[in-house]
Amino acid sequence: MRAPVLIALCGALLLSACSANRRCAGTPSYQKEDTLPAPGAVEGLTVPTSPSALSIPAQPAQSEPFGKKVKDADGRSRYECLDVPPPFNPPPAPAASEKAPKS
Repeated sequence: MRAPVLIALCGALLLSACSANRRCAGTPSYQKEDTLPAPGAVEGLTVPTSPSALSIPAQPAQSEPFGKKVKDADGRSRYECLDVPPPFNPPPAPAASEKAPKS
């Protein structure tokens, strides 16, 4: 009898732990770090150029925050995160006076 209750309790705790954290509420520590300069040339080493090599893009002049505080339609403030899709608002239903187009 104790095992099913314990399993259910552990499952509920695991699920609630994931939903209670808003990672975008503050600035993550990795965004505060400085960018290291590119390594210089090593004497006697020649690095071949490859067209399929990945390149690191330059740092943007204005960085985009991972999350920002926005106002709801109700006037309440909330965090809008980059990893959460925006809310979907379905298009309004056509008015009863409008007629459907004839085909």
